[in-house]
Amino acid sequence: MNVISKKSLIALLSVLVVALSSSIFFSCTDDDPEGPAQITVSMTFKGPLFKGNYYSGFLPKTDWAIYVKDAANKYIKTLKINTGVVKIGQHGSHAKHLPVWLALTGDSITDQPDEDSIPPRFDGYTAASYSFNASSTGEAVTATWDFTDVTGAKVPAGTYTFIAEAANIQKDSSTVAPFFTLSFFSETSMGTVTYPEGAVVNGTATTNILSLTGAVE
Repeated sequence: MNVISKKSLIALLSVLVVALSSSIFFSCTDDDPEGPAQITVSMTFKGPLFKGNYYSGFLPKTDWAIYVKDAANKYIKTLKINTGVVKIGQHGSHAKHLPVWLALTGDSITDQPDEDSIPPRFDGYTAASYSFNASSTGEAVTATWDFTDVTGAKVPAGTYTFIAEAANIQKDSSTVAPFFTLSFFSETSMGTVTYPEGAVVNGTATTNILSLTGAVE
């Protein structure tokens, strides 16, 4: 009758423990998600309002965008943007109305074949503009981010800033050519999300951006 020595028995048990631990580890990493699938960003805003005396009888629409940058201030993705910004239109693109977005992206929207087209990179990411007046209570817009960049690649672990920007213009009559003066004014609110942990810090309200929130799913 063979007798297993104490030393051999300890070695055998050690192998079994390592194997069992490895099995549990790979089972957990296969089944557990790496992080949340997406974050839904919601903005409620009521302007900025148009200013100036050039227009009469109607209010130009407020331009806006929701977008993401990383901790190194690198542009990651535009989640939603109003159509007037990414179409050249009769008077050109409104990209310069959103100075923070434009500085981050460097995208002056000059590659459309005609004034009514939208560059393919913004397909599915556009929505309507809104006209506000002094009694407006606000409009709510939402956008989702699946933690991918503009190429569709998953972003690495880190803290990301989601930004809401809303802007309008001031246009006043002038007695000299081109017979008007024009300036832009915008507001931004910024929140953060840490990936893959999913911790969210909501944005701070501004005069016209009433709220900016994020909810991971």
